[in-house]
Amino acid sequence: MTCPKCGSDTFVTYSIADGDSVYRKRKCKKCSHVFYTTEAVAEKSHYKYKILWSEKIRKWRAGK
Repeated sequence: MTCPKCGSDTFVTYSIADGDSVYRKRKCKKCSHVFYTTEAVAEKSHYKYKILWSEKIRKWRAGK
């Protein structure tokens, strides 16, 4: 995941699960910005999910 402040790579400093949700505390490797994320289930029929997944597969295939 990229930092919303500078766009650099981040890493997880803490994770916690609460029922069906997972919450993560992340920190930027470059600017040290700290932010929080939550994990969500995306339905396969969701239009944005299809676009993002298709783009990821296209990039993966191009890199082979």
